[in-house]
Amino acid sequence: MIRVYSDKGACDLSSDALAFELGKRFPCVQKVDSRFLKSVSWETTTSALIMGGGTCSIWEQDLGQKGMEKIRDFVLKGGKFVGFCAGAYFAAPHSLFSFISSPPLEKNRPLKFFEGKAIGPLIPTDNPLGKEAAMAIPIKIGNTKGYCYYQSGCYFETVDETEILAYYDKPFDKPAMIKKKSALLCGFHPEFSWENLGSYSDPIFGSLVDALTHQEAFRLLIWQKVVDHLSQL
Repeated sequence: MIRVYSDKGACDLSSDALAFELGKRFPCVQKVDSRFLKSVSWETTTSALIMGGGTCSIWEQDLGQKGMEKIRDFVLKGGKFVGFCAGAYFAAPHSLFSFISSPPLEKNRPLKFFEGKAIGPLIPTDNPLGKEAAMAIPIKIGNTKGYCYYQSGCYFETVDETEILAYYDKPFDKPAMIKKKSALLCGFHPEFSWENLGSYSDPIFGSLVDALTHQEAFRLLIWQKVVDHLSQL
């Protein structure tokens, strides 16, 4: 069973897109909440836990120490973890989030699936979940370049033997997707195809649809890294 976190503080669009994309490739995908992760013995029936976009502080409050310890133990024993955007910040030992008009928010977090920092966003904002923070971000994987959906995600500074799978391309030139043992972390949103982004009636998302319409093959190339990681079960 692959389980996707979907609870307060989780972006419904992200968790829905994750469940949809994973369901195309894997037979058993289930959405779960914080109560389930804290109180149910889910570890032995779970091959992977996926956490997408959202608000980490709400997750910390709802999961509590018990829930986060269960997640960490699951991954340290070989269970797969994939974190996108907030899920990547959440899995870092140290995260830093910059705002335009207030001091950066720095957090030490308990999951610690790699040694280093998750830092973001690439462009500071005071409304990280607002539509104005959404953009098509340039991504480089090997010698191939393209664009994916991005909204206030992180880049990574690592101090260990973490594998870098993709970079934010110029002008950012920062690690965008990393893998350390059974954890894969991604600062952007390859789960979103242009079809997930809304109608042209919204001027902001409409421009993203225009930008990403012709990027589906590249998105699927990035998404294949996630599929490959989950297939190594």
